[in-house]
Amino acid sequence: MEVEAARRLFARSRDLKFEYENLVSDGDANSYKAVLAMNNGNGPYQDTKVTKLECINHVQKRLGTRLRKLREQEKVDTITKTGSKIRRSLLGGRNKLTDTAIDKMQSFFGKHIRDNVGADYITMKKAVMSSFHHIFSTDEKPRHGLCEEGINSWCFFQKALAEGKNREEIKHKKISSGQPRSRGAE
Repeated sequence: MEVEAARRLFARSRDLKFEYENLVSDGDANSYKAVLAMNNGNGPYQDTKVTKLECINHVQKRLGTRLRKLREQEKVDTITKTGSKIRRSLLGGRNKLTDTAIDKMQSFFGKHIRDNVGADYITMKKAVMSSFHHIFSTDEKPRHGLCEEGINSWCFFQKALAEGKNREEIKHKKISSGQPRSRGAE
């Protein structure tokens, strides 16, 4: 349906006396391929090249989906303290890839992409990686070196430093899953 809609929009645009320059997509390349295949593979127009743009919301969502899938794939057989055999994720659990941590990563990821539209690759990479380090930072091991510095920073740690606080007095919140823990759980 999406492919056919894209074809129809581009085909009738000439009748309406304009040309699209961009196709905003959800990551599925089929619509873009269909538009480029128009007019015997020459694209919908003679002189205007159509560029595929990714929707940031979809890119952000794919990050979360892939991290959750990765967490589920990386499981090993373990034996609990009570002797029961279970499959446990190597990446999931407390202070690892919990749903809360993944949600935060998605949120920061989208924010950093939006804040750096048009930036060069190095700037974008630094911004995106800062969220990963920020989320898994602890009081024992603060990892805010890539976070934006200054009083207007999105990073609580860098903001507190700019306000004159000592590193030792800046405390991190614990990432939790939001689920109550059962007794005896590790």
